[in-house]
Amino acid sequence: ARTIFNNKPAGTRAYGTTERIVQDSENINHQICFTRVTEVNLRMDIIISTTSPQSETFKSVLVDALKEKFDDIQGIGDNVRDYSYFAVLTPYSEISDIVSIKFSNLTDPSTQVSQYTIQPKEIARITKEDIHITISN
Repeated sequence: ARTIFNNKPAGTRAYGTTERIVQDSENINHQICFTRVTEVNLRMDIIISTTSPQSETFKSVLVDALKEKFDDIQGIGDNVRDYSYFAVLTPYSEISDIVSIKFSNLTDPSTQVSQYTIQPKEIARITKEDIHITISN
């Protein structure tokens, strides 16, 4: 609320579903409203082919790179698209083919899509534990 108050133009009302009171420099109370974003927890399922058998360490390196990319590019209201993650995997010479990259909501993992729609007041989240890589040879 303090950040909103400090950055909004004077006389402009802040709207939203959550209300907080903020004091200005002269100890006058101001009502600040805002809406918190809703986190959407996702699962990522990837199927790749490799040029030779790979260790769990190789999978771990890929998961770390995918998680870093996810955190770098996903913002509020940003859809999650598979093509953003193909670029993470292509530099690895051990990967001969990226068969598929699919996303699903943790509350309904049965529906997998290559593009997951995020609403304007939502933000996609993923943990390393929810990035699953299957290697098919």
